[in-house]
Amino acid sequence: MPKPTRGSRQTRPIETRRWLDGDDGLNYLRATYDVHRFSYHCHDHFVIATNLSGVSACFSGPDRQLTFGPGEIAVIMPGEKHGGRRATGAPWVYRAVYPSIQMLRRLEIDLTGRPSKGPSFRHKVYSDPELARDFLIAHGASCGGDDALHSESLMVEVLGRLLKRYGTSSVRAEVPSDAARLSRGVDLLESSLAGSVSLQELADASGYSRFHFLRLFKRKYGETPHAYLTRRRVEHAQELLRRGLPIASVACDTGFFDQAHLTRRFKQIVGVTPGEFVHGVSS
Repeated sequence: MPKPTRGSRQTRPIETRRWLDGDDGLNYLRATYDVHRFSYHCHDHFVIATNLSGVSACFSGPDRQLTFGPGEIAVIMPGEKHGGRRATGAPWVYRAVYPSIQMLRRLEIDLTGRPSKGPSFRHKVYSDPELARDFLIAHGASCGGDDALHSESLMVEVLGRLLKRYGTSSVRAEVPSDAARLSRGVDLLESSLAGSVSLQELADASGYSRFHFLRLFKRKYGETPHAYLTRRRVEHAQELLRRGLPIASVACDTGFFDQAHLTRRFKQIVGVTPGEFVHGVSS
């Protein structure tokens, strides 16, 4: 991220590292800028961004300027010189990720099945309110302390859809899933009811990349690995509550942060709180 120009007035950007894949750490940026203007600079990675509110301008020369705001996705290629500033009177509330070339190259190979030096994009700005909304959801989950499996899966899906819709490579038909390989991922989920598991660990157990595992899992089971794990944890919690274990102990034994976390998820799935469930069982 470039340094602000001298004399700029802005809120201090908040930067969070959550998802690390080998040498490919994915940087997340949350920032609100007022009168700040980025001078010309470039990155050795991609910049993928949208605005929560406000309109910003991205310029690559005196007469080459594009604006983007909510509902639009901006993509800056590695090595591409550019600058940025606020384009309207309102502050520019900005959300961005910085994936490496290697990371997007692997996602592109998953999609196309062909060797790749890395994806490219024909345009800098894409109007896609649905994708921009889902990007903001995934970004917020990753920077907001959500379950790592859940937040990682959201961002993998969003980046995959961005490549599929706007990357220059064509997409091949999917290969039918291998039930035996997927079942190894399910076995790992089942053994992680009281602990934690990452999307990378599930993919490694099945012999797939993260993106390919996520797509095949959803197609076979009709839900994400995170939704599957949450549902199974709640089902296990029901079993333990029927045995008379205390609710706080059950929360700990089923992988939830605390009793409040268990209560929220339990009610979403079962329709009643754990306390109401125990009362119904005992009566």
